[in-house]
Amino acid sequence: LYLPLRYAAEAVGASIAWDSASQTATVTSLEKTAREINLEGVEDPTKLLIVIDIQNDFVTGTLGTKEAEAILPKVQEKIKNWDGKILFTMDTHYANYLETQEGRKLPVVHCARGTWGWEIAEAVKEAYGKEIPAADIFEKETFGSIDLWNAVAALNAERPIEEIQVIGLVTDICVASNSIGLRA
Repeated sequence: LYLPLRYAAEAVGASIAWDSASQTATVTSLEKTAREINLEGVEDPTKLLIVIDIQNDFVTGTLGTKEAEAILPKVQEKIKNWDGKILFTMDTHYANYLETQEGRKLPVVHCARGTWGWEIAEAVKEAYGKEIPAADIFEKETFGSIDLWNAVAALNAERPIEEIQVIGLVTDICVASNSIGLRA
């Protein structure tokens, strides 16, 4: 997997500076207050399941595939049987999507906030068994969610996390980006 450093840094809200004299790149993260993750009612608070971008547009919508549809039963089973905390990400775009860096590379409008395609797939909501709390959903305009990473890091500092499992769609981009960010 090849991912240019500038693109990765800017995608997560960091800045990057190049010093040509020393041939050094410096990445500076923007400090944010991490969102608190509510563990009330969670059987095993040392475990996290992170469900990445299982949204209508990636399942049966504009970028949907038969392969995405085929994983839904396993995703449902994982969610139903998970005894730890479950968090979700949502790919989120706006009216100016085609003008963004991603939109110029992938000129297919998808996951536009407030549309059917943006919503979490019904199969996922059914498996969760109740309304997904807004605080457990991390909307992201880029491949990775720095808000998710910061929230998980803050939780881990407060109460060590023993296991994180990541499942989702667009494995080579969004799942990989978030997995790398969580690892960092």
